[in-house]
Amino acid sequence: MTIYKSGELVLIKPKGRTSIYYIAGLLGWLYFDLSEFKVAVEKQHNLSPIPKQLQSLITTYCRAILNCADNYPTKAGRVSVAGKDLVKKLSNEFVTFDDAYSNFKTQNKVTKKLHNLICELNGSVQWFLQQHNMTISSIKISNPLSSDPTADELNDFLNKEKISLRAVGYTNKVLANRPKNWELRDFFKVKTELFQKLNGKAKFIKYYDFLKELDIQNGTTHYQKQLQVSVKGYYLLKKAWKNGSFNRIV
Repeated sequence: MTIYKSGELVLIKPKGRTSIYYIAGLLGWLYFDLSEFKVAVEKQHNLSPIPKQLQSLITTYCRAILNCADNYPTKAGRVSVAGKDLVKKLSNEFVTFDDAYSNFKTQNKVTKKLHNLICELNGSVQWFLQQHNMTISSIKISNPLSSDPTADELNDFLNKEKISLRAVGYTNKVLANRPKNWELRDFFKVKTELFQKLNGKAKFIKYYDFLKELDIQNGTTHYQKQLQVSVKGYYLLKKAWKNGSFNRIV
């Protein structure tokens, strides 16, 4: 249930579920995403060695993430000062890493695969930080999304999210290395649902057939930027659809 208080959207939590209950779930996602990143980045390193400077940045970042997840106190039944301090430290590491990686990328070549992996990890950490801050904030923003959100709903959510982050003192620029094209994802969702309704839930439109659909869409819509997707990008959309992460905010 959602209500408005002082002009802000607030969340009424189910009885018996405290903030720690939700934070424990967020930590679980953080563990999972970090584990997937470590496996993928090690595989990438075996294929194409990662420069030592970038290795050092990544290692320090991963340690900070793991330190927060390992040591966040969830058994006390309430959010503690120690937990808030851990998240604050992770937030600082998050900004430091993103800035350092951006600087590294301007002077060194980073493979597209490695860049995508780093973007995904950055997105996961930012998602955790944002959701944690909204959970403990005195101005709580409920998730105003349906179980099957559209691009407009997601954009509206992100605008409300920025207000909440400012309320808890988060003034840094939104993460640069976390691109996501919601118009493309919404178009993919509509076309995939229609295709699977006719051909089965395990089936997907072939890449070049999807490009033809995009060409038609680009000629009939008011998007400021033409919708485009690479072979790799289309693969990642299908992967997210299969593993259930397609509708995640980041």
